[in-house]
Amino acid sequence: MRWLLLIVCEAYTIFNACAWDFKRYNEYGDMIFYNIIDENSCEVTSGGDDPEYNYSGSVTIPEYVISEYTESEPEMLQVVGIGDHAFYKQENMSEVVLPQSIFYIDDYAFAGTNLEDIELPHGLYSIGSNCFAGVKIRVDDNYITQPYIPYLLIPNTVGYIAEKAFSRVLLDIVEFEKNNTRLTEIPKQAFMNSSVRVLYIKSKIRRICEEAFSGCKELSGIHMNDGVQIIEDKAFYGHAKMKQLELPSTITDIGVNAFTTGSSMGIDILYVNATRPPYCSAKESLGPTTVQGKYQYEITSTRLVVPNKVTDVYRTTYPWDRFPETAVSGRNTAGVNAPTVSLDDDAESIFSVDG
Repeated sequence: MRWLLLIVCEAYTIFNACAWDFKRYNEYGDMIFYNIIDENSCEVTSGGDDPEYNYSGSVTIPEYVISEYTESEPEMLQVVGIGDHAFYKQENMSEVVLPQSIFYIDDYAFAGTNLEDIELPHGLYSIGSNCFAGVKIRVDDNYITQPYIPYLLIPNTVGYIAEKAFSRVLLDIVEFEKNNTRLTEIPKQAFMNSSVRVLYIKSKIRRICEEAFSGCKELSGIHMNDGVQIIEDKAFYGHAKMKQLELPSTITDIGVNAFTTGSSMGIDILYVNATRPPYCSAKESLGPTTVQGKYQYEITSTRLVVPNKVTDVYRTTYPWDRFPETAVSGRNTAGVNAPTVSLDDDAESIFSVDG
């Protein structure tokens, strides 16, 4: 039994020491490691224990690479993916330049790096679990003072994002590009505990899954196109700076504590453009309750603005009836790009659903 264990351990060591098929320098002198997928394509992979597996600054991935030198013509492969753990914990790496040929980025591909900028290529379809997780490290409730990714565009070619893909990432603005009919949901914990400040959903997203943006304390503005139907439990739980929120006319379901901050809803003005009050799975869907009598629940700190013709419907539909009658008002939502109600002078601008 001991000799068998030794053989297994030796094989494991050899595999991890050289878990790549070939390696090549890019045009800037960085050694990139590859695995062959088929006769036409390859993916970038981890260099393991190779001493040249060490990146600093900007790293450029080529679209084509020579896999083998022959007497006649070099064998060229197209680079179509970034394999799992390809750049895991390469802490001195600040930027990656990806070719348009990249179709997928696998699990943990860039986790633990210090990327300050990344442009996802148009052609990318799949983003794996934790592939950008912890790109900027969080200490307790404070982010380390470091450069962050100022703008992240999710291309309209993306059709799959795994859970926790961008969790714990220092981001500023995130945009889901318009004209994307492939991606229908933002997955569970996709941006959890990230520093995203502004979110634009211009694609055909229908569902924002559980805890997708939970713990995003810097989130102050959300722009949702018509199309979003379901916001699941704790989707935006723990935001601290979002004072106004506008929900599109297509919204049908709101989960438990979807927008709460822990002690309140945390939103001064909530605009709901749906003519039918969205279903809420519990009274906590709209925030913690203030008991006023045995069965009476109200939200006292948020103004609710709905389409003019359905104000009475909201006032009499559970749990929307928790809003005090004086806190519910109407507006004409036909063809408007911004709220028509008057706001306080210090109220922040709102992101419309049509912009």
